[in-house]
Amino acid sequence: MDSDPYTCYSAGSTVSALSGRSVVNYRCTAADVLTETKKSYLVDTLLKKSVGWLESALNVVRGTGNLLINTASCSANALEVPVSSLYQSSGVDADFILFVTSRPILGGSTLAFASTCVVDNLGRPLAGQANFNTSNLVGVANDLPRQAGVATHEISHALGFSSGRWTYGTFVQYNGQDSAGNWVINRLPPSSCYTTVPAGTMYDSHDVIITPTVLATASILFGYSVDGAALEDGGGSGTAGSHWEKRIFMNEYMTGSEVNWPILSNLTLSLFKDSGWYTVNFDVADTLVWGRGLGTDFVNQNCGQWLKKFPTRPGFCSSVDSLGTNVQCNYDRRGYGLCNLLDTYTNLPSIYRHYTSATTGGQSMLADYCGYFGQEGLTTWCNIGATNIQQASDYFNFLGTNDYGEQFGLGSRCLSTTLARVNTPITLDSFTNILLPGPPSVRCYNSTCAGPDDFRVQVNGIWYKCPWSSSVSAISYGGKVTCPSQDEHLCDGAKVDNNWPAVTSVYPTSGKPATTVTITGNFLINQFNYTVWMEVECTNVKVVSNSTIVATIPGGDHFVSLADLAIFRTAKNIYVKDSQGRTALLVNSFIIQVPFDAEYLKNLFNWMGANPLWAFIIWLIILLPFFCCCCIIYKCCCKKPKKPRRAANHEYTNEREYYDDDYEVDDYYDQMQKRPAAPKK
Repeated sequence: MDSDPYTCYSAGSTVSALSGRSVVNYRCTAADVLTETKKSYLVDTLLKKSVGWLESALNVVRGTGNLLINTASCSANALEVPVSSLYQSSGVDADFILFVTSRPILGGSTLAFASTCVVDNLGRPLAGQANFNTSNLVGVANDLPRQAGVATHEISHALGFSSGRWTYGTFVQYNGQDSAGNWVINRLPPSSCYTTVPAGTMYDSHDVIITPTVLATASILFGYSVDGAALEDGGGSGTAGSHWEKRIFMNEYMTGSEVNWPILSNLTLSLFKDSGWYTVNFDVADTLVWGRGLGTDFVNQNCGQWLKKFPTRPGFCSSVDSLGTNVQCNYDRRGYGLCNLLDTYTNLPSIYRHYTSATTGGQSMLADYCGYFGQEGLTTWCNIGATNIQQASDYFNFLGTNDYGEQFGLGSRCLSTTLARVNTPITLDSFTNILLPGPPSVRCYNSTCAGPDDFRVQVNGIWYKCPWSSSVSAISYGGKVTCPSQDEHLCDGAKVDNNWPAVTSVYPTSGKPATTVTITGNFLINQFNYTVWMEVECTNVKVVSNSTIVATIPGGDHFVSLADLAIFRTAKNIYVKDSQGRTALLVNSFIIQVPFDAEYLKNLFNWMGANPLWAFIIWLIILLPFFCCCCIIYKCCCKKPKKPRRAANHEYTNEREYYDDDYEVDDYYDQMQKRPAAPKK
């Protein structure tokens, strides 16, 4: 990359570049310049991660001797890369050679492309080229899964995941002999590929991979015996036939469009195994959630039929959300956003009319115009966190005082929630049960799997077990988080983490500030450097054994709330945290007993001086009921006595009438109209 004639090394220089299939002269911009920072990001971050995964997943079935490249240049349908004479003469001790370049890619936001350029007599790729668009080499830490997924995707093409490798019978069986093309790929006839849409029954044909390991893996994925794993039938010549069908496999890393969180699944590894060129390590594969266990209807029927049968199953969506108010988690809970359906197409092809209107469809042609949650631009991704989706609860937060416990990061997942709290300088731990919930919404929370049936969610630094299809509360928050269901397969394949701390009891169970307590539990391993918290961090923490920790509760200057006074017997929560961030919680486990003395008053006034506004608000809240009671007592007991009634003689009668001063005027005239006429004298 240091002396490539097609790489930009300075802004304003001119290089030859590809525009479609044509070579044009291109003037480099500042974004096109391969700086040392971009080069380091490409080599030390992107390639290190993607090549590292491929090396752990694949081993080449190779012959003896060095690898020879019998060509003077390598080109992946792009401008060539010269091949060193060393590779052509004596060769190198390698399984595969990848020539990496960083050249401008014109006409779009493409990050990279790659292809095979040299194969052996059995069709196994020996060398390939991968070119990365310099202007898109921008390192955003939490965006690494997407960019590394693109790099792994392109290098996988160079390693043989391409219609050019299996269409012409170049895959080999396990005995190492050449194989006929129809052993690898099969075209299902139209009679087997029909679908019913509002326009009627449509027939089509598509290609499927039918190698034995792929068939077995796809059958396990969907929960029934499939005819094959479908290949993409949409897109251009570089997409159709060389990727998995997006509607069926969605975010598997070898589908035809990049996704935020690509899944490096055992489906693609199965194809590499069936090639005969590689042995594979399935242990490094991720779990593909899309379509898992959904059966033959999901694979064979279009999304419109599927939604009619299973309208509440996650994945596809059926309503155009013109107001942008129906925000939901996407299918694997990596983000939340809007359904990608539009009602602006001009009569979609009949086979893609999944909805009542011929102009309604999703924004991805590769997904057969099906609507789904998780479209780029319509989704807030939990790993990135740059939100562009407004929810109803956001409008209740115009002062920025509400805290929903949301946390963005590589481990975060989208969950339904009503968690809410008001940020204050005093702890609300003791009032969790009476705090009001927030409005329903979906939010990102840091999560993990401590085992295949042990999903956990983190709120404000504390981890909580989140049993399938249940809900959990969080300390200092009103409301709850709703846990996912087991059939979403979020923890499939997760290994049990036996280093997760667990605490069961504390002794003594009550005491004054600065009391030393003994905490009992399991998996308390000294090497993890534990901290203990009771609203604030405890001191003198010591691991006595793998089941015992001792710690000293903070002094009285940390407990200034009226609820902390001994007469109220307020129970506090204790939690233990190790150096890996794992926590264990004991709820309402220690009753703090702060004496009402000069020391308490001193600490209280110090706190009030540091937080005058909140002190005023708290005292106002405390005194308001007192003033209300005084008003009620005054109204009930100190009411003015009624004035005595007086007699009135009217000029037209000698009859005496009594009336109260507070008669309404209308009532008086009503009575005047009803009285009998006075007798004449």
